[in-house]
Amino acid sequence: MDRTELTDQFIYSNLMNAILSGELQEVVDFAYQIWQHPIKLIDPGYRFLASAPIGKIGDRHWDVHVDNVYTPIELVTECYKNDYRKKTLGGDGVTYIDWGVENPRLVGNITVDKSVVAFMSLCYLSGQTPDAEQLEWDKRILRIFCKACAAVLMNNSKVSMIYKTEYDSLISLLFSGRHFSDADKRYWETMSGMRLKPHFAVIAIAVSHNEHYGLEYFKAMLRPISAIIAYNFSDDFLYLLICGISSYAQYLTYCKNLTTVLLELGTRAGGGQLFDDINQLSQQLRCARSAYDIALKTGQQETIVTYDEVQQDVILYAAVSNLEKEDCLHSCLRKLKAYDESYNTQYYHTLQIYISCMCNSLISSERLYIHRNTLQYRLNKITEICDINLDDVDLCRKLMLSFMTMDLNERLGR
Repeated sequence: MDRTELTDQFIYSNLMNAILSGELQEVVDFAYQIWQHPIKLIDPGYRFLASAPIGKIGDRHWDVHVDNVYTPIELVTECYKNDYRKKTLGGDGVTYIDWGVENPRLVGNITVDKSVVAFMSLCYLSGQTPDAEQLEWDKRILRIFCKACAAVLMNNSKVSMIYKTEYDSLISLLFSGRHFSDADKRYWETMSGMRLKPHFAVIAIAVSHNEHYGLEYFKAMLRPISAIIAYNFSDDFLYLLICGISSYAQYLTYCKNLTTVLLELGTRAGGGQLFDDINQLSQQLRCARSAYDIALKTGQQETIVTYDEVQQDVILYAAVSNLEKEDCLHSCLRKLKAYDESYNTQYYHTLQIYISCMCNSLISSERLYIHRNTLQYRLNKITEICDINLDDVDLCRKLMLSFMTMDLNERLGR
């Protein structure tokens, strides 16, 4: 439309009709009627809400939502590396963005109850870049349309916003360690519409080094995993509470599904144990963090590890971190190491495999790729060198502990 025809009265009267319709698409369609520039709405998690026109326009950032409601992380990264989101959230709430390689655009934030709930983007196609006067007019009108969208969202979600505030408070109390009574559980189920059904599990996702993606984007990416019933951010970690897990195998399946998302986000996570009492949540938050921390310290390559998988490392790390490496070595193992160095033998490794195989000769010989007679010969030599009895269960338990601590020291790079 010709800008001379766009009086404030015309805009406000038609915009009021769009607001009364209760549909964001109506507001967006009217905005497109005024500007004849592509208009799009996305939420803080970079998910598509509405646009006009519908379809591709030859702009990479725009066209991505034609086929997928989610924004690829490489485009999210582009938004953050130049502080575009920060600029949009600051100042007067409207920012002119010139990508350099894409069509420039004007972006405004839509705020409800002091929280940014969406962004409105006006895309200038080739040859439509505004002059200074036009840009100032566009900024003023975009602020009006952002407020109109806020009115629609607030009207549509007034009840749900009240619910969300109370629900979020309940989640914060739960994650802070508050004991949940039966009345609290009933209130949770009433507010959320979800049953607190065992088994539960907690996942701790490291977000500190990737915080520029935004927590809302993390949540949006994880939302398809329906078993997640609550999120909480604390100490540079995003914690997920999962419920209704039928078995440990299903838990591992959830972890596998999470791996795909975590790889795309470029981060890692630790998982706690399965638990049945929601009041064990605080303990399992520690377990999830411990699993993440020990996996990082020992250089494990898995994107997500569970506490059950690394529990022995967590326990042993608490011990070895206060000991010198040599203090972890059993005296007979010290003798074997010295003997191996002097005579170029492999008795230390042979005993390590034998003990780790629970003194099973058949399995040990297979893992060592030697005949059972050869294994027996080596074991006889070991008992002779160290003057020990490998039928002594207590001794084998001590040797097992020593081997485990030495192995951990190696993985810790000590």
